[in-house]
Amino acid sequence: MATHPDLRLLFATDLSQACFRAGRDVSRLAARCHVDVTFVHVRSQGVPALLAEKALRGFVVRLNPSYTHRPLLLDGPDPAQAVADLCTRSRFDLIVAPPSDETSLARVFGRSFRAGLLRRCAVPVWSGGPGVAPPEADLPFAAVGCVVDFEDAPERHLRRASAFARRLGARLHVVSLLPVIDDSTIGRVASRAPITPDGAIDAIRAMLPASALASVDVAVDDGRARLDRMLSRYALDVVFVGRQQWVSAFWPARYPRHLDRLAYPVVCLGGTPASAAWSFQETAAWVPPMAGAPAATAASR
Repeated sequence: MATHPDLRLLFATDLSQACFRAGRDVSRLAARCHVDVTFVHVRSQGVPALLAEKALRGFVVRLNPSYTHRPLLLDGPDPAQAVADLCTRSRFDLIVAPPSDETSLARVFGRSFRAGLLRRCAVPVWSGGPGVAPPEADLPFAAVGCVVDFEDAPERHLRRASAFARRLGARLHVVSLLPVIDDSTIGRVASRAPITPDGAIDAIRAMLPASALASVDVAVDDGRARLDRMLSRYALDVVFVGRQQWVSAFWPARYPRHLDRLAYPVVCLGGTPASAAWSFQETAAWVPPMAGAPAATAASR
């Protein structure tokens, strides 16, 4: 076994059935690489510490993990802030943060743990809604998606998604949706964003590592439905998205519903992490298994 993990995961759990389902994703990752998992639970006010610790340990036992793991109980009135503070003290590559199973009005109109976490923490957040079918632990990762928004640190996001795909032996599928440009909108287009599919493909190719096994698909459209259709072509196992996809100007306290409706998990990339590399990239013996393979492009107009 490797002397240090490929991925350091922080599994933020409220001990719900949704969290138990997300444990299957972690087992699937553990089947492809060496993971080290910290199961963290923020104790609700009024719940005795011994009772909360017993519930957390029971949750871990139920998952029956075969990988390195440990339980961790935190206190604090704001779970998102407590987990974000932990991430400033310890190194993690991914936070696994499933949605809540609650269906009360408090969940609908209250503040979202995942949205709060994304705004306070630079560690990528792995999540998946009820439409994500529990995977088999031994099912390989074949396709990793990455949505490129040119105003949202595209090179950093592409390199993280590309390295993740290569480590899991998966193909990377990059998609980007450009806005429709006409006389009324051309003055509002940001200077760094390409305005044609061919220009966007060239820009993406220039940002990708030379050894990346990737397809690139670019379309011009203002609708999110088009982006969903583009992603659906690839039978994705997981997709990486940046801030443009998960932030909401109308309801900033909520995690976006359109991401929870996807049939595969989503990794939300936010601010600049303390380390730009995954843990496995810091292992000197690591060799990308699919370097040098051919790539494909597609421009949709």
